[in-house]
Amino acid sequence: MSTSNAQTDLITCIVPVFNGESYLADALQSITDQRYQPLEIIVVDDGSTDGTAEVVARFDGPISYFRQDNAGPATARNHGLSRAAGTFIAFLDADDVWHRDKLRLQMAHMRAHPEASGCVTHIQNFVSPELDDKTVKNPNRKRTKAAPGF
Repeated sequence: MSTSNAQTDLITCIVPVFNGESYLADALQSITDQRYQPLEIIVVDDGSTDGTAEVVARFDGPISYFRQDNAGPATARNHGLSRAAGTFIAFLDADDVWHRDKLRLQMAHMRAHPEASGCVTHIQNFVSPELDDKTVKNPNRKRTKAAPGF
C-alpha cells in the first residue's frame, strides 16, 4: 500500500445496482454529502429495467455510470473496480446509506494505521417504512429507523 495523503487521496465509491430506482438517490446523496473529499463515484447498473439510469442522471459531480448485462453484484463490483482511479475503494449497495463522516473517519484511521490494508465500520440496520412485515426477510430482527442526518 502506498503512503497516503489525507487531503488528496482519491476515494472511489462503487455502487452496484439492479432495479434500485427506489433507493439509489438516497445512497448517492449519502456519498455526495461526505465530509471527505476528493471522491469519485462509479455506479454500475447490472441490467436494471427500472428508472435507475434516470436517477443517476439527476446527480452532478464526479459520477460515472456504466451499464452491463445482468451478471450479479460481484461482477458489477468488479466492473467498478476495473474503472476505479482512487487510491482507496469504498463499496455502497444501492439500498444503503452512509453517515456523512464515514469516509473522513475511515481515512483518519487509515492514516493512523498505515500498516492496515482495509477498514470496516459499524452498521445500523433499518427497514424502510413503506415495507410491511410480510416483505421483510427476518421479521424477528430488531429494527431501527435511520438516524437523523442520513
